[in-house]
Amino acid sequence: MKNPLKTAMVALAALVASAAIVSAQEEPPAKVPTITVQKVDFKTVQMPNADPSYKWAQTMIDFKVDPTSDFAPGTFLNDVKMTLTLVYDKTATSLGGTRARGNRGKEEVNKASTEAGGTEASKHTSYRASVSFNALKVSDGKKQYAFYIPGEIVERDKEKMVGTAKPKYYFIEFEYDGMEIGAFDAQGKKRPNYVDSPNATGSYIIKQAADFETVRGWADAGVSETRGQLIPYHWVPGFGQLKIGVVPSVARPEIQQ
Repeated sequence: MKNPLKTAMVALAALVASAAIVSAQEEPPAKVPTITVQKVDFKTVQMPNADPSYKWAQTMIDFKVDPTSDFAPGTFLNDVKMTLTLVYDKTATSLGGTRARGNRGKEEVNKASTEAGGTEASKHTSYRASVSFNALKVSDGKKQYAFYIPGEIVERDKEKMVGTAKPKYYFIEFEYDGMEIGAFDAQGKKRPNYVDSPNATGSYIIKQAADFETVRGWADAGVSETRGQLIPYHWVPGFGQLKIGVVPSVARPEIQQ
């Protein structure tokens, strides 16, 4: 004799599974906007209202929102988050209490890395910061935003931040409507200027999505060590005196209501 409770439970499970399949089939594909990164530029600059002895490292990002069949000219993308990550080789001077450079500096970094487990993250210094733009208008031309590493850090790590302070690797990510718009699209194609290794001669070069995931893993494991040291444009001293292009307004979540 069949157990009526068991029969009812089986029927209910089948109904739930069927509903889930129908729901998945009816869910429309996500509409991904086209945010083009036109250029990423690195240089060191004298910062207003900061110690004049030091120049800060500036990363300037030129970008725009292009129209698509889903995003017509004149419409807006609301609450778009931009995240910049920079990865440098670690210096002995960043470990504190040492001025060692060259081969001796490498030995100290390798020793510290071994003590930390010998991971790639322990051999690099990674910086990360994010901002959220209130709204970006489609087909509204080039926008710019900049991030800065303080001059004291640039001076401390000048062995690896020489000249324009180019990082070993950088990557840019956007987030819109819960979707990540990253270095590679859904087909595995590299988005221009979203990721690069401008100062990684003779080392790990990012060509494919798997390469990128490896480098991002190093950064993810290390950025907590430098929290607050990559500073968005709006938060640096004297930002209003810095001459850059058209900057979108940035949301300020610290404002109380």
